[in-house]
Amino acid sequence: MSLSGEEVEFLSMMALQLDETIQFLGGRQRQLEMMMGLVRVGELREVWESKFIGDMDECQSGLDSRERELFSVWIRKERAHEQRLRVGRHLMTQPPMSQAATFPGI
Repeated sequence: MSLSGEEVEFLSMMALQLDETIQFLGGRQRQLEMMMGLVRVGELREVWESKFIGDMDECQSGLDSRERELFSVWIRKERAHEQRLRVGRHLMTQPPMSQAATFPGI
């Protein structure tokens, strides 16, 4: 299946917006981590990497607002990276219609 010019344009714009989102979230992540310090961020990273074994609500009840925001940033950044990867793969594996017409074997 080939992509129309409009689909390529839409996916390209989506990729740019996701790149901007990832960059913004990375900046906010650095700000929050600097405010909390390396030790606390390390503790939170351990909880994050365990993928919240147990109840997430229970886990968050012991966190302050910055720590909850950091978890939110990590979640949103992870999702944005996954979505950006899917968009990029789709653009790479589906040639534009004009290219498919020129090279039928693609």
